[in-house]
Amino acid sequence: MARETVLHLLDRVAAIHSPCDLDVLVYLFRHADALLTGERVAAAVGYDLKQTAGSLDSLVFAGLVKRTWSRADGPGMYVFTVGRPADGPLASLLELASSRPGRLQILEALANRGTPGKG
Repeated sequence: MARETVLHLLDRVAAIHSPCDLDVLVYLFRHADALLTGERVAAAVGYDLKQTAGSLDSLVFAGLVKRTWSRADGPGMYVFTVGRPADGPLASLLELASSRPGRLQILEALANRGTPGKG
């Protein structure tokens, strides 16, 4: 896929700013029926809890993930809220991210985003 197309997808799915955001989104999409703690998501994607929590907050703010509370004092639980996107930029981004070459293209675009002369 052309670099410009990947950048366009990232612009349309504005919640993705870092590799952690991407990996958390893909993980929750692949486990769309699961209600997961932030700790479980962090362990699964391999980022520290603070970084993962920041990504989860961004995805909640964007409406892609829902946060629920099991009890007033219990840990937050997260679930992917979009269902199975059939088409559009989110579906295209998730499809691209599902392969190693596609994920690498997205990571490269994220790294070069905002770099003068690259984009």
